[in-house]
Amino acid sequence: MIIYRGGVTEPKSRLYCTIAAYNSGLGNIARAFTGNSILKKSFDAINAKSADAVFKTLVDQLPFEESKIYLNKVNERLPYYQKVN
Repeated sequence: MIIYRGGVTEPKSRLYCTIAAYNSGLGNIARAFTGNSILKKSFDAINAKSADAVFKTLVDQLPFEESKIYLNKVNERLPYYQKVN
């Protein structure tokens, strides 16, 4: 996924973007940060934010309520998933 190949540099931000992209698509990640669907143009905006700010932007700006709920649920379960691994 392009989020990994030199796109989003901060690991936690990359994780949040990947989780959200799985549910809502890459174009919607870009739209959340830049207003257009070109992901490459959103990398600077994403990388300029802290991981917490990236999470907040995704929860506030994703176009689908389902995607916001999904991101929150997966994020809440991360400690459990890390234990299982």
